[in-house]
Amino acid sequence: MLIGLGVFFLFLVAITLGLIYAVGFASKNTVIEHNTLVSRTSRVPVQFGDSAFQVDSRNMLVVAHPGNSSNTTAPLLVQTTTVQTLTLLSSNMTAADLQSVRKIYLKSTDGTELALKVTSCTLREASSAPGRAVRVALLSTPSGMLQLRGEAVSVVAPGAVGVLLAQDGSPVSGLAGAYGMMS
Repeated sequence: MLIGLGVFFLFLVAITLGLIYAVGFASKNTVIEHNTLVSRTSRVPVQFGDSAFQVDSRNMLVVAHPGNSSNTTAPLLVQTTTVQTLTLLSSNMTAADLQSVRKIYLKSTDGTELALKVTSCTLREASSAPGRAVRVALLSTPSGMLQLRGEAVSVVAPGAVGVLLAQDGSPVSGLAGAYGMMS
């Protein structure tokens, strides 16, 4: 019995050391940089393949049919969605682009970040000097009115239409940038 227990213990130690070696061997060629798994030597992101999906002749992403990939009479289309990206807002954008802004993401100079729904956009010309008109975009949100003059964003003065308020109810000032999600 003592010999059997000794053999079992040696077997358990061998399995543990083998597992430690396997993990070390598998991870020696890769490293994580900026939340991406990359090759240690070439710094190229590691790519993984998935044979469950394929692109058919119509450039549609479909579920692969195991054993019968030529069956395109009833492909199982994968539901996709449009990726929404943030675009730096400027009053110099086209009127159509500014009218299509549905959400605005703001970052203030003190680090406060806000995301707001845009309810309307108004464009007007404001003169900065005699004979020089500057295009201004007014974006209305449920929390207040924002003014875009070029890429500079500011909150419309109190008493005009409203003041943009942070979640704690304090007025937001010193906005560093405005990014929009287009529809």
